[in-house]
Amino acid sequence: MGKRRRGNYSYQKYSYQSSCERDRKRKRRKIILLAVTVVLILLLCAGVVTGMKLIERYGLGEGGALMAGGPVQPGAEGSAADGAAEPETEGSAADVAAEPGTEGSAADVAAEPGTEGAAADVAAEPEMEGSAADGATEPGAEGSTADVAAEPEMEGSAADVAVEPEMEGAAADVAAEPGTEGLTGGETADVSAVQRGISRRSEKDSLLDGQAEAAEETWADTHFRVRGIYVTGPTAGSVRFQDMLTLLDETELNAMVIDVKNDEGQITYTMSLEGARDMGACVAYIGDMESLMAQLKEHGVYTIARIVCFKDPCLAQNHPELALTKPDQTPVVDANGLAWVNPYRTEVWEYLTDIAMQAAQDGFDEIQFDYVRFPIGEDAEQADYGVDMEEYPKQQAVADFLAYASERLDERGVPVTADVFGTIIGSETDVEGVGQDYVKLGGIVRALCPMVYPSHYGNGVFGLAVPDAQPYETVLAALTDSREELASVPRGQRAVVRPWLQAFTATWVKGHISYSGEEIRSQIQAVYDAGYEEWFLWNAANRYTADGLLPEGEGTGQ
Repeated sequence: MGKRRRGNYSYQKYSYQSSCERDRKRKRRKIILLAVTVVLILLLCAGVVTGMKLIERYGLGEGGALMAGGPVQPGAEGSAADGAAEPETEGSAADVAAEPGTEGSAADVAAEPGTEGAAADVAAEPEMEGSAADGATEPGAEGSTADVAAEPEMEGSAADVAVEPEMEGAAADVAAEPGTEGLTGGETADVSAVQRGISRRSEKDSLLDGQAEAAEETWADTHFRVRGIYVTGPTAGSVRFQDMLTLLDETELNAMVIDVKNDEGQITYTMSLEGARDMGACVAYIGDMESLMAQLKEHGVYTIARIVCFKDPCLAQNHPELALTKPDQTPVVDANGLAWVNPYRTEVWEYLTDIAMQAAQDGFDEIQFDYVRFPIGEDAEQADYGVDMEEYPKQQAVADFLAYASERLDERGVPVTADVFGTIIGSETDVEGVGQDYVKLGGIVRALCPMVYPSHYGNGVFGLAVPDAQPYETVLAALTDSREELASVPRGQRAVVRPWLQAFTATWVKGHISYSGEEIRSQIQAVYDAGYEEWFLWNAANRYTADGLLPEGEGTGQ
């Protein structure tokens, strides 16, 4: 029994040792196998990295073949020229600073957007012509009745579009001959091939970084940079028009916004539009539009057709079914007794768009819709629109009309822009009152033209005792708010902003100041300081001088 126990013990000891040895051998094999696997993986990774570097350095031609021309110099890759291709980083330092959320200079603090919804602001709207209390027409305005025709809410707009003005300039514009940096005289690299390679890498890097919105140029990148004035039909058809042309020839001004359809619903020349002619809407203030357009083109003037939309006594009278009425069927009129048509009626949309199409055919470069809003005032509060306003709010109706007109005119390559109240920026009260949603419209039209006349902001707005007496601060605060509002619109869809500036003295404003060259220039400077680069000057009687304007060739923009 004892021996068996020892034998059993010896066997057990041997078996235990053998098992331990086998385990050690298995572990060694696993370690060796793991080490070999790690080495193989490292070698594979090294090969992939090396391949990627070769691809990045040499680029790939069509079909995957390496491009001829040799390597790009290491110093050339990742240079400023490459980096410039990122859409959001294009432009000068000033442009970069204007990115949404970065506006915040001391001047920005004055904005106080929430203060714009006061009744005093709404009462100050430009087209509220009439008594001093109405505040729209410049009291004592010179010229004929047609000349003085209400300062329509043409107090506004433009943006840079789709792309912000300050973002203009494709990568190719900013980059200084990419691929040529770092090349010595002895190297024979194919520069064009290198450029293509850099372009491809830049696009790829932008996509990987999640920063490429749209590499292709948009209208906002390439459009004509406007610095213009408003001109009535009677002025355009008179000898005074030559003075206007001389002013544009000698100053930084380069555009005219000319009345095609005015506040009375009159078309200012004999237009080849059967519907308008049948109504007697055509009044030949401009005797020969073809000759006028030829003269403007000869002087290099950019032409914009101003078309007043829903304030149209002529259409309302000839087509009562389209007129905006109160429950007792009497027309809704403004402070001057001018009737409005119903902004919800698609027949009105078609009529306005037909006029715009004909104006474009007659030579105008651009269409600018004014009074593209709902009426305000005592009559307007009683208006019967014939729709469920809860289901179809005002903002949607205005947006739908502009989308409809833009679609039709886009087919002709004609940009559509819109004048809007400056007070709608940051004020939900004003948005609901007139139906102009700044952000929504900023994604539809090519340019928004906010009327940021200092005289049209109530005392105390932006923290300013009398905004009219502080033109620079008022315009800067309003346009700073504009940038913040439109930041939510994708860059490729964002409207350009071209504000309307005040070129008249608002004698009806308590505490007002006289506006001359200094006040005009300060407003223009505020536009630039807010990050925009285009503007219009408004004077209902078309009384403009060179005071406050730079000589021809010294202005910014195109």
